[in-house]
Amino acid sequence: MGSKVKEHKDKGLKLNKALYELKQTPRAWYKCIDDYFLNNRFIKYPYEYSIYVKIMKSGDNFTVYLFVDDLIFTRNNSKMFGDFKQVMIKEFEMKDICLIFYYLGIEIKKEEDEIFVI
Repeated sequence: MGSKVKEHKDKGLKLNKALYELKQTPRAWYKCIDDYFLNNRFIKYPYEYSIYVKIMKSGDNFTVYLFVDDLIFTRNNSKMFGDFKQVMIKEFEMKDICLIFYYLGIEIKKEEDEIFVI
């Protein structure tokens, strides 16, 4: 595999090392985050490789949806939200986590104790 040189159309350039910033980067990121979740008692949803669930003995649960380099999570205990946020910011180079407004072209609105998907 190579690239054509304008002046020498019958010759090409050989790539001496892989460009890890391209195709391998998403795979490396997925492996890293997957290992992190599995090592921290999350269970990978059996029918969807990007959903992880953590169920506590108290019955509280926490679900994380991984989409490329975004994490969307839901929980039934607000303390779990704060704990997860702090751990993720400390463990990975991430921006502050905020409420979701759009996801794959879907608008999400929150009013008081209700969430609407538009």
